[in-house]
Amino acid sequence: MSQSALDDLSTPSLVLEEAALSRNLAAMSQRALDGGVDLRPHCKTAKCIEVARRATSPHSGAIAVATLKEAEYFADHGFNDILYTVNIEPSKLSRIAALQRRGIRMSAVLDSVAGAQLVAGAATVLDSPLELFLELDSGTHRTGFAPGDAAIVDAARLLNDTPQLRVRGTLAFGGNGYIADAPADTKAAAERERAAAVHAAKQLRDAGVDCPAVSVGSTPTRTMGESLEGVTEIRPGVYVFMDLMQVKLNVCDYTDIAVTVLARVIAHNHRENRVYIDAGALALSNDLGIRPTAGPYAPYGLLRDPETGGPIPGLGVFGVNQEHGFVQCADAEQPFPFDDFPLGSTVRVFPNHVCHTIGSHDRYHVLDGSGQLTGEWERVTGW
Repeated sequence: MSQSALDDLSTPSLVLEEAALSRNLAAMSQRALDGGVDLRPHCKTAKCIEVARRATSPHSGAIAVATLKEAEYFADHGFNDILYTVNIEPSKLSRIAALQRRGIRMSAVLDSVAGAQLVAGAATVLDSPLELFLELDSGTHRTGFAPGDAAIVDAARLLNDTPQLRVRGTLAFGGNGYIADAPADTKAAAERERAAAVHAAKQLRDAGVDCPAVSVGSTPTRTMGESLEGVTEIRPGVYVFMDLMQVKLNVCDYTDIAVTVLARVIAHNHRENRVYIDAGALALSNDLGIRPTAGPYAPYGLLRDPETGGPIPGLGVFGVNQEHGFVQCADAEQPFPFDDFPLGSTVRVFPNHVCHTIGSHDRYHVLDGSGQLTGEWERVTGW
C-alpha cells in the first residue's frame, strides 16, 4: 500500500490534499455569499495561517478561535478581527488586553448574568472595550442561554453599563446537528440554531440594546441549513478538511476529506490476524466518531484506498495504544491480507473527527492535484 510521493516522510504525519481543501473552501464561501452573510471560519480546526488566508478570501477576514494561543498566532500573521469562542473568564483578560493594544478587534463569549458580573468586576485590566457575543443553547446543551430567557437582556445591560465591555451580538452553535439521523434532522437543527440567535437579537433590540451581529456555526448545519434570514455571519470550522463524521452526516463524500494520517506498517501479528501501524491514540485520537447505520466504520479511522480515494473495503483501525494502531478486518473471521501490507509500507488513515486527530501534529505535508508534495504548512498548538 505504499504511495511513492510520501515514502520519504517521517511517520506518523499529516497529509493535506490541497485540491480537496480548495473545493471545500469554495463551496462554503459560496454558501455565505449566496446567503448574504460574512464567513468567519472557525480556525480551531486547521490552526494554520495558509488555510485561514484561503478560507477568509473573499470575505471580511474575521476569524474564530478556540484558544488564546491561536488568537496570538493569527494576530502575529495579520488577522485583526478575532472571536474567542470559549466562555471568557477573568484570568484570560490580560492576554486579551495585550492583543487589543496591538490593534486587534477582540470579541469573546458569555452565557449568563453571573458570568457577565464576574467579567465586569475584572474588566479594569482592559484599555479598550471588549466586545461580547451572548451565546444561546439551541439544543447542544453545552453552554448558552436557553432560547427566550429574559436574563439575556439583564446580562447585556450589565455589560453595556461597564465602560470596558460592550455587546456585539448573539451567537449559537448547532452542535446538535452532529447527532442527526437523517439530512432532515440536520436541517431542523440548523433552523433551531438560526432561530435561537435571531430571536435573542430581537429580544435585545426590543429592550433598547444595540445588537449588530448574529453569528451561527457548525459545518453540518451551515452546509445543510436552508435559511440565513436575520444572520450576519457563519462560523463553520470542520468544512475546510471534512472527516468521516461529515461523511456519515451526508455533508460530504470520502474524496472531500482533505487530511489523512500517514503511517507505516511496523508489525504483523498472524496470531491476532492483524497488522500494526505507528499511529496510535496520540496520532489518530480516541474520538470514536459517529457509527453509521450502514457503510464502513472503524473506531479509530478507515484506511484510504490510493486508487479510489475512498476507504479500503473491509479494513480499519480497530484499536489503539499510545503509539500503536491495530489494523484488522471488520469481519474478524476473514483472513487479513498480510501480503498487501508489507513491513515498512505506508498507509493513510481517514480521521473520524479531524479536529481531534490533528491535535498532536505540528504541520501538514501538502499534496497538489497531481499527487506531488509541494511543501509543509505549520500549525499552532497549545493554549
